[in-house]
Amino acid sequence: MILKVNKKDLVDAVNVVQKAVAAKSPIPILEGILVEAKGGTLTLRGTDVDVSMETSFPTEIHEEGRIVVDSRMFGDIIRKLPNNIITLETADNNTVTISAEKSVLNLLYMDPTDFPVFPEVEETTSLSLTQSGLKNMVRKVLSSVATEDTRPILMGMLFEAADGKLNMVGLDGYRMAMVTEELETPVEIKRVISGKTLRDLLSVIQDSDEEVRLSFTDNHVLFELGKTRIISRLLQGDYLKYQNMIPDYSKLSVVIDKNEFRDATERASVMANEGTSNLIKFLFEDNTLVITSNSKLGKLREEVYGEMTGESLEIAFNAKYIIDILKTMDEDKIVMEMTSNISPCIVRPEDNDKSLYLVLPVRIAR
Repeated sequence: MILKVNKKDLVDAVNVVQKAVAAKSPIPILEGILVEAKGGTLTLRGTDVDVSMETSFPTEIHEEGRIVVDSRMFGDIIRKLPNNIITLETADNNTVTISAEKSVLNLLYMDPTDFPVFPEVEETTSLSLTQSGLKNMVRKVLSSVATEDTRPILMGMLFEAADGKLNMVGLDGYRMAMVTEELETPVEIKRVISGKTLRDLLSVIQDSDEEVRLSFTDNHVLFELGKTRIISRLLQGDYLKYQNMIPDYSKLSVVIDKNEFRDATERASVMANEGTSNLIKFLFEDNTLVITSNSKLGKLREEVYGEMTGESLEIAFNAKYIIDILKTMDEDKIVMEMTSNISPCIVRPEDNDKSLYLVLPVRIAR
């Protein structure tokens, strides 16, 4: 294999596929990146078996070939090379010579025949979204997806399409997030995608109107965006019936300025973080929200105006859960709906129904 490649193109490609490479694996080949030069195109692949990523771009190829190089070492080397054209040339003894300007080094490579084959997806259902649209939806829900749970299904995000709408749902037993978007082409989908895969996707996807295509089988999902493909195993099992968790009435509704509320909550969380439960208390009374938090180091009190309809209420939450919700919301005005200090609280935009958040309160010791 002999090729010449622009450093930036190679670094960008490595940065993409490295996200799928196993950091530590009992199988050494899974710690590598497949580099394949063929037909004027350089293709890189990385995988940990559950998730595989592939990206390609045109480059100058003098001799076709394929090798597997250690992901960490290869990535570190090329990032530190001069900003110029990089030459890769395989030599005897399973080594590849990497050179740029006056820098030359030899790196051992592994047998590419041992590298896992990139899975083929014979789609049963597919849909297309803009990259920015998908990125925004995933961003709003991902913080509510469980990272540790005795129920593995909760470590994924539900993609549910029906009646011309797509719902994405995440929940972890303490909170839930749901976003909804209308689809141009109605499809029927109910699949659960790993939260890890979606975190990797967010680091690759762009804020652009370019299309990303999602293709689903019973066991896999394939994301295609430009010259990059990401394929992941789906989580198997029955997702919780999230619709049953949403209260159908409330005794208190409060319209509040999101930014003012978020800033006050973040200040209160500084004091709450010194405690053990990260607990903040909300007292809704006479169109005023009083936020308090305390620890052994002191106490904090904040007041925020809120347009209240219904009964007064004192309720407590984990500060992190409230802040996570407010950080993902783009709207200026939000609505909080509550029934009691032990019932779920609903948070949603005032002017649209495209997102909904649910968070469980913390019982207040009397």
